[in-house]
Amino acid sequence: MRSKTHILEEKSVHQLRNIFPDQWVIREKGKDYGIDIEVEIFDDNEQPTGLVFWIQLKATDSKSISAKKSINMPIKKIRQLANYDLPVAIFRYNADDNQYYFDWIKRYAFLSSNSKNKSYTLKFNDAQCWNTDSSDKIHHDLETLSHYTSKSFSFPVVGFINHLSGPIKFKRILSAAIGERHLLINLSRDKSKASLEINLLEGQLVLNLKSAFGSSIGWDEKLENIDEDFLLDVLHKALVLFLANTGKRKDLKQLISEYNLLDSFLMHSPILTYILPELIACDTDNIFLPKIIDSIYLSDDLINQSFLQAIVFLGNNNFIDRPKIEEFYNRLILLCIKHNNQSFLSTAYYNYGSYYKSHYILDKALHYYNKAIKTDSSYLDRFYFKRELAGLLFQIRRYKCSASLYKEAIPLEKENIFLLGTYGDALMYSGDYKLAFEYFDKFLTANDSLAEDKKHDKYEFNIKFTLLHFLINVIGIEHQERKEFAANEKLTGLIESELRQFDKIFEVLFLDAIYPTAWYLMTEYYLKNVNPQGYFLSILFQAILIKNNSTIWAFVSILCTYEEMEKNLLYDIVNTGFFYCRNDFLKALDRLINLEDYKDFKGEEFISMVENIIRDPKEYPFEMRFWDGEKPKIIKLSK
Repeated sequence: MRSKTHILEEKSVHQLRNIFPDQWVIREKGKDYGIDIEVEIFDDNEQPTGLVFWIQLKATDSKSISAKKSINMPIKKIRQLANYDLPVAIFRYNADDNQYYFDWIKRYAFLSSNSKNKSYTLKFNDAQCWNTDSSDKIHHDLETLSHYTSKSFSFPVVGFINHLSGPIKFKRILSAAIGERHLLINLSRDKSKASLEINLLEGQLVLNLKSAFGSSIGWDEKLENIDEDFLLDVLHKALVLFLANTGKRKDLKQLISEYNLLDSFLMHSPILTYILPELIACDTDNIFLPKIIDSIYLSDDLINQSFLQAIVFLGNNNFIDRPKIEEFYNRLILLCIKHNNQSFLSTAYYNYGSYYKSHYILDKALHYYNKAIKTDSSYLDRFYFKRELAGLLFQIRRYKCSASLYKEAIPLEKENIFLLGTYGDALMYSGDYKLAFEYFDKFLTANDSLAEDKKHDKYEFNIKFTLLHFLINVIGIEHQERKEFAANEKLTGLIESELRQFDKIFEVLFLDAIYPTAWYLMTEYYLKNVNPQGYFLSILFQAILIKNNSTIWAFVSILCTYEEMEKNLLYDIVNTGFFYCRNDFLKALDRLINLEDYKDFKGEEFISMVENIIRDPKEYPFEMRFWDGEKPKIIKLSK
C-alpha cells in the first residue's frame, strides 16, 4: 500500500509537468543529493540554451494557509542545497488548491545565516505563487545569474528594501538614511526592477544580489534608539562584506573613504579580519594600512598580531609590497620581545623566514630560520621545519646539510612521498649518485601507485633517474666528493686537442660528474664518434644542470623524435623544459624548426603535439603557522 506522502509526491511531479512550458525538459533525480527534479531549458527551435536548474519539491494537502505558504527546513539542508554548482529552486505544492509557490533556495541560505536555531521557516508570499509569467521570470533569473556570479556587474545597483520581520518603521528609517544619492544603491519601490534585495529582519539586515552573492549583519534586538545613523552603519558593514566577497575593490575603497568607515572596522575585529586582504589590496596609495597597523599594535593584543600574520602573508601573492611586510614583522618581533613571549617570537621569526624564502631572498630567509631555532630549539624536531629548511639549504647549495635534513624528515612524514624525490635531488648534488638513483626509483615507484589526482609531477625526477643510470652504468661513477673548483681548473688547463679526448673529459667528470661544461664536451665527443644515445644524454645532462636555457630544452625535445633516441622521455623533457622556461621554451622550439637544418622536419605538427602534452605544473601551497591559544594553526596559501 502506497503512503500518503508517496502519493502526494507523485501528484506534485505530475502537475509540475503540466505547468512547465513544452521547451522545458524535466528529468526526475535520485534522492542522493536531496534533489527531486532537473530542468533543462531548450529554445523554440529545440536547441539547448545551456540553462539548467534543480528543484526540490515539498508537497502538502493541508488546508491551512500558513502551511501552504511555508516550509520548515533544517538549516544544514538549506546550506547543502545552496552550495550546489547548479541553482536550486524550492517548490511548495499545495494539493488542496493545486498551486505552487517557488523561490531560489540560496536566498534562504542568506536569510538564515545568523540564525542560532537548527531549522528555518521558508515563507512565501503571493508574488511567489506560480502564474503565467513565472516561467519567464525563472528564465530571466537564470540568464542574469551568470552575469552576477561572474562579478561582471557594476555599481550603483538598484535596491529594494524588503521588510520581513521586526519593526516596520525600520524600513522607513533605512529608506530615508539611504536617500536618493547613495554611492552604491539607487532605491526603488518596485521589487521587480531591483537586483539587490535589502532584507530587514528582527535584529538583522541581509543583502541578496540575485541569489548570487549575499551578506548579513546582526545586532542586539533589545537595543533602543535605533535611528538613521545606526541602520546606515549596519547597511554599510553589510555592503563592505559584500564588496570584499565579490572583489569589487574600487567600490570598497570608495565606500570606506566616502563614509569614513575604517575606524568602526578597527573596533570590530571579526569584520576587519575578513575584509583585510581585499582592504589591503585596494589600498593602492597606502592610506589604510598605516592606520590599521598602528591601531592593532597600540592594542598590544598578541592574539590579533599572530592572526594578522596570516593576512599580511598574502604578500606572497603580491597583495602587499615588501616594505609593508617588513614593517609588520619588525614591529611584531619588537612586541613579542616586549612581552617576553617566546612562542609568538619564534613563530614570527619562522614566518618571516618563510616569507623571504618564498621570494627567493635566501640569505634573510636563513637568518630568520636560525633565529627561530635559537628562540625555540623544538623547531628542529618538527617535520615541516626539517622539510622547509632542507629546501632552503638546497637552494643555497649546501647539499649535504640539505640531504641530512631530508633524511630525518622522511620517517616523520611517511605519507609525503615527494620527500623521496627531493632527498634524491639533494643526494645527487652531494655526489652520492648511486643512493640518489635508488631514491628516485623509490619515488617513481611509489608515485605510480597513487590515485591520479594524488600523483606528483615526476617529469624532472624521471629524467634524473635516466641520467644517473647512464652515469653509473656507462660512465662508471657511483659516488664522489664533488670538486667543482678543481674541475674548472682542470678544464681550463686542457689544450684544444685534449678537449676532444674521452680520457681527458673523464678526468674532469671524475672531479665533478655534474659539471655542465664537461657534458658539453662529451656531446662533441659522442657526436664525433657516432654514438647517438651518448650524444642525446650528454645534451640532456646540460639541460637538467643549467635548467633555464630554453634552446637546449628545445633542441633535446626535437632529438627525441629521431629513431635512435629516447622517445619515451619526450613527455618528461617537454614538461620539465616548460616548467623552467615557460613560453621561452615554445619560442625556442619555433626558432629551431624554422632553421634550414630542419626544413624536412614536420615542425608545426611537432609544436602542436608539444603544446598538447604540456600540463600545468602541480602547485604546492605556502604554509603559514601561527599560535591560537596553545595550539598552532596552519594556513595554506596558493601561489
